[in-house]
Amino acid sequence: MAALVGFRACFSALQLSSPGFLHTSYKVCAVPFTRRNFAAEAKVKKTYARDKPHVNIGTIGHVDHGKTTLTAAITKVLAEAGGANYKKYEDIDNAPEEKARGITINASHVEYATANRHYAHTDCPGHADYVKNMITGTAQLDGCILVVAATDGQMPQTREHLLLARQIGVEHVVVFVNKADAVEDKEMLDLVELEIRELLTEFGYDGENTPVVIGSALCALENKQPELGANAVLKLLQVVDEYVPLPKRELDKPFLLPIEGVYSIPGRGTVVTGTLERGVIKKGDDCEFVGHNRAFKSVVTGIEMFHQSLDRAEAGDNLGALVRGLKREDIRRGMVMSRPGSIQPHHKVKAQVYILSKEEGGRHKPFVTNFMPVMFSLTWDMACRVTLPDGKEMVMPGEDTSLTLTLRQPMILEKGIQAKDSQKRSSNSEYSLTDEGPCNIDVWDKVSLTYREFIQQYAYSKPVILKGFSDNTKFQFLCSKSSLLQEYSERKVRLSTANTYSYRKVDVLFKEFVDLLLRPQSLDTLGSDTLYFFGDNNFTEWNSLFENYKAPPYKLPHTTGAYSFGIAGPGTGVPFHWHGPGYSEIIYGRKRWFLYPPDKAPHFHPNYTTLSWVTDTYPSLPEGERPVECTIRPGEVLYFPDRWWHATLNLDTSVFISTFLG
Repeated sequence: MAALVGFRACFSALQLSSPGFLHTSYKVCAVPFTRRNFAAEAKVKKTYARDKPHVNIGTIGHVDHGKTTLTAAITKVLAEAGGANYKKYEDIDNAPEEKARGITINASHVEYATANRHYAHTDCPGHADYVKNMITGTAQLDGCILVVAATDGQMPQTREHLLLARQIGVEHVVVFVNKADAVEDKEMLDLVELEIRELLTEFGYDGENTPVVIGSALCALENKQPELGANAVLKLLQVVDEYVPLPKRELDKPFLLPIEGVYSIPGRGTVVTGTLERGVIKKGDDCEFVGHNRAFKSVVTGIEMFHQSLDRAEAGDNLGALVRGLKREDIRRGMVMSRPGSIQPHHKVKAQVYILSKEEGGRHKPFVTNFMPVMFSLTWDMACRVTLPDGKEMVMPGEDTSLTLTLRQPMILEKGIQAKDSQKRSSNSEYSLTDEGPCNIDVWDKVSLTYREFIQQYAYSKPVILKGFSDNTKFQFLCSKSSLLQEYSERKVRLSTANTYSYRKVDVLFKEFVDLLLRPQSLDTLGSDTLYFFGDNNFTEWNSLFENYKAPPYKLPHTTGAYSFGIAGPGTGVPFHWHGPGYSEIIYGRKRWFLYPPDKAPHFHPNYTTLSWVTDTYPSLPEGERPVECTIRPGEVLYFPDRWWHATLNLDTSVFISTFLG
């Protein structure tokens, strides 16, 4: 279960000491993530009529408590009154992996209207593995519906989502106690309601007066028990209309659209999607894209919201904007589209912050200078380095302090924009796998690094990280847990200790490896007792899978590539070793890399794991003996030259594939 830890304060003072330095205070926050379509047809589209105030609402709560079912039920009930188009459950969870796993992974959006308002509804994922995407979905919510199953009561993600909503600044919550038809004892319903009211109070909401509606979304979908079904849904919508106030929008400021998604529409061009943070966008407006070390201009040639054409979009709108002269690969999630010259990126933040304590859902332990949390703001997230003031040795949970945050790349931060720190902890280990560490490896995207530059600057001299060089979306889907188990569960795979102390091999069924051995690593485990799966002899075993993998395009002269496929639990990783040049791409999870050039052998015990090296040796290394390092994420490929020493540490359960050049 992911635990969320915030630096809580408000953006108050804004002081620019240099073009790339921002001085401010900041508040815990999150950002939106969605999947939308921009109409590709050339026919005339229906124009969106802004005849009702627009409000962003969403469903949050534990996995399988019925958030998506309730979303579908709302559209069904309102469709009968002409206020929505009915969206079936499977149309909301419409990604292949979502359908395969039966859970919501990314935040999904639907629209509907009551007699008084037009709503954009965000259905947030509840599964613990996808809390990051839940963060994404709640950022622009004006209010939310907390869904709690009457059969379970509050569960881990119930608390987690409510804490997150509070940190982000969602002030108005309505509760829907779902699955009431499955509970025979009315006292159980009363107990669940009492429990939720206490939880709301614990997190700073008005638990005594928060509206609570009891019903069954499934009954509404199946036209059963109208008092628990359709009538309860209508009552919920009435309560939302009355309890969630109309938001105040900043329409008089320059527009700012954080980019959530980028799509190429055949015959139309490139479309960017997101929720307009502030201002107004009109067709024909000049715009500028900023972020990830890039800035370029374009023109807005079309705007749509929920498949309806807009002449102008206002702050709070969930929109898609067609832009001129840009390719899909030019724009990345995390960038912003803004009025030219109205905003600039920054790589440092001076902040006055409050560190949430364990009791507040925050940290268990203090941190020191060089602590590396992950900052979320708008639609980007990035590791940042903490620098404490002179004379300050550490910061305790529950303490206020000033500090400086240094980002890996300059990103958009300004007064009024929120940010938060997020942390994931494993309950199976005393070590917290949250520190992504610094990144002192060059990072390039496809449009910025040519093959000639790759050969001249990196191929024979130093590592480099490549982003966006190949699209492995299909391969990623085929590497999901459900897909791999369906295809390969009965296949034998070879595990190995794979260190310089021993090289023991064990053959097991793939499903046994996943069920029994794919788990977090203990700090006191020796290398000789640690079995890794990284695809020994696996070209023939996994050939049908590799046929769908698009390898990095840059090859060394006179070499060919051989694949090695791996899956590893949190805290595992191959200790220091070296071999020929190659690539490593992360499909799921995060993998931290430590590298040394051939003439600078690292100090390590041959039978210790990377995890023990990171906790015991790494913190005390003098400046001149520290490694080249970075944490690699999905979509990023690390290239390492010939004979470079390297060790890895998986921060999450990771799926990865290496291409060895020989």
